[in-house]
Amino acid sequence: PYRVADAVSLSDLQDRKIPAAASLSAARSLSWLPIRRLSPSEVEEVEHGRRIPERGFAGDPDLPVAMVAGDRLVGVARRDSDLLQPEKVFHG
Repeated sequence: PYRVADAVSLSDLQDRKIPAAASLSAARSLSWLPIRRLSPSEVEEVEHGRRIPERGFAGDPDLPVAMVAGDRLVGVARRDSDLLQPEKVFHG
């Protein structure tokens, strides 16, 4: 997701001329992780540290999973059998 063409020059950084496109949301910055989209009720569960169903992910089972609601990063979880255990939660 990162390209040299999208980089901000040092002089623009020093002058605080940072285009909005150069800023990444937390959810987008973790887009390389498997993503689990959450329903409103699941957001509440995750915000209280409760496990939610995994819903089957392909790939490396040791990778954490980004839990997202809309464009918001709600948390990052580890897989525990067929459940996701929130490890880091970001209250919105």
